[in-house]
Amino acid sequence: MKSNRWGEDIISDTLRSNSILDVSTAGITNPNPKYKMLHNIGSSDLDYDYYNFEYVLGGTGYIETPERTYTVHAGDFYFLNKLQYHIYYPDAQNPFRKEFIVVRGALADKLAELFLIRESVIVKSVDMHPLFEKIFQNLQTSDVIPNKLLELQIFQLFQAISLLDEKKTAAERDVAREISDYLVSHLQENITVAKIANDLYMSESSINHIFVKRYGYSVMQFYIKKKISYAKILLRKTNYSIKNISDYLAFNDEKYFSRCFKMHTNETPTHYRKRHREKEGS
Repeated sequence: MKSNRWGEDIISDTLRSNSILDVSTAGITNPNPKYKMLHNIGSSDLDYDYYNFEYVLGGTGYIETPERTYTVHAGDFYFLNKLQYHIYYPDAQNPFRKEFIVVRGALADKLAELFLIRESVIVKSVDMHPLFEKIFQNLQTSDVIPNKLLELQIFQLFQAISLLDEKKTAAERDVAREISDYLVSHLQENITVAKIANDLYMSESSINHIFVKRYGYSVMQFYIKKKISYAKILLRKTNYSIKNISDYLAFNDEKYFSRCFKMHTNETPTHYRKRHREKEGS
């Protein structure tokens, strides 16, 4: 076992992986008020394509997304989806101690699809410590993938975080919320109502009717508003160019992105960034 610059105890980061499964790293995050992780923002790569599974052993921590901030405590099991915006860090007075396993690959993608895991963040209060311990033990005794036991254990992680067992009947579903969650989890794509309808097994007319009734916006109006909200964060928190942000959020081109941004904020992306940088510098 070794430690990294965050003071984490690393169980494994040397597995020989393949395209089916890559266990990037696994270990324990010790209490550290300065610990802070960022996904798809403020790093050299906006495409963090790993799935994170983490179990809080003690203390308190926070997970920020464009939509909300989650608070996690001892006994919480949480999941961070790939290619999503996350900032997560401990409480300054009571920093969390947690176990983590980070994976990617074709098997992980298939399991996310199988269990209909579309949410950016999922938090459950369930004791996952025994499974994490078993996985850690497996990683310490084997450094080779394929590993049938490890693949089964990763399956169990996805199964545990799945919301399938919590889905209500069709008549009880909060369809508007499902559509909203779907849109937020696909901000880096250029989706259509037809694709949403196909993925959520609904008709296009039903989707728009339900959504407008709940939120007062059409599906695509809401989608653009959320993209602009995300763009604001990137403009404030990173040094990425306007073109990079436009490309990342799947706008047709930089000019179209600037027009949409100004339509929603009454200022250009450049002016918005300059105004906030000056404000923070004052």
